[in-house]
Amino acid sequence: MPERSGRATRTRIDAERRRRQIIEATHRATLRLGLHDLRMQDVAAELDVSTALIHYHFDTRDDLIEAMLRATAAEEVAGVRALIDSAAEPERRLAQAVEIYLPSERRDPSWVLWIDVWGEALRDVNLRRISEELDQAWVDLIGEIIRDGQATGVFTTDDPMDSAWRLCAMLDGLGTQVVLHETTMTRTKMRDHVRHAAALELGYELQF
Repeated sequence: MPERSGRATRTRIDAERRRRQIIEATHRATLRLGLHDLRMQDVAAELDVSTALIHYHFDTRDDLIEAMLRATAAEEVAGVRALIDSAAEPERRLAQAVEIYLPSERRDPSWVLWIDVWGEALRDVNLRRISEELDQAWVDLIGEIIRDGQATGVFTTDDPMDSAWRLCAMLDGLGTQVVLHETTMTRTKMRDHVRHAAALELGYELQF
């Protein structure tokens, strides 16, 4: 019995590892080809395996894309929380969260992926739901920080969640400009706009 149990455990771990490899390959292929043109064959080619193996772990293309996007979103939000939780003061945590939110470069892979999702979500209810969940996760995180800052007296706002929604909406709009339109917005200008907006919204000028 112990030997059989050990084999079952190894099989489960191997299956989980393979699913993870497929999800990572889907992420790479999506950045290269875009969601609209992505096929199961493209993911198989990325891993140099058969399409049948991809179908063994994911029944449909939609299942595969949903798994990839949910895994990506969960990792991004968890990564942000891990980084900002090391800062005690709400103003430092908010500055760090905003800095992470900003596109790191003109073609920031995370921004490229989610801008692609936003476009496809206009016609796909599943993608729209995933996009909404990620937006809500970011707003909840920013709102939590603002609420803490309000409690300590460093931020002034009538409603932390309303402030979080307005700041996140502005970040999304400006970030899209940075990634898509080289002559419209730069990362430096975006940072200046965010500082100004935070000062108006929260009565505090972020330092970052």
